[in-house]
Amino acid sequence: MNKHPFFEPVPGELLGPSRRYEMQTKIGSGTHGLVVRAWDVQAHTFVAVKIARLGAGFSHLSRNEARLLRRIHKADTAVDVVRVLDEFDHCGHSCIVFEMLSMNRTCVREASAKPLTPIASRFTVGDSVRAAAQHWL
Repeated sequence: MNKHPFFEPVPGELLGPSRRYEMQTKIGSGTHGLVVRAWDVQAHTFVAVKIARLGAGFSHLSRNEARLLRRIHKADTAVDVVRVLDEFDHCGHSCIVFEMLSMNRTCVREASAKPLTPIASRFTVGDSVRAAAQHWL
């Protein structure tokens, strides 16, 4: 049995302490958790909710990611890094709510006039967070 299970998304489930985010579909997953598309019932817009796996280590990483991204935006609002809108715990899973981006890496690659370089194709949000941390911290 996996001692750090992934969250099992259920379409229509309401997330957050105020039940603000209505889960729609899973849009991605990785080592640390998964991302779901959700409807913000207060702001009337779609958001991305990153849901960390269970476990203190994953919660710690999630909180650090949210804190660092907020610090980056506070220091320089011109930086092109996804914005954190909210964070909370749901069923023991640490969650970060992000603005919904219009394109993912696959869409960027398909829309690009030339293929992405190997470095650009491996670039992730985590890479941008680490680079920004080295710059601002």
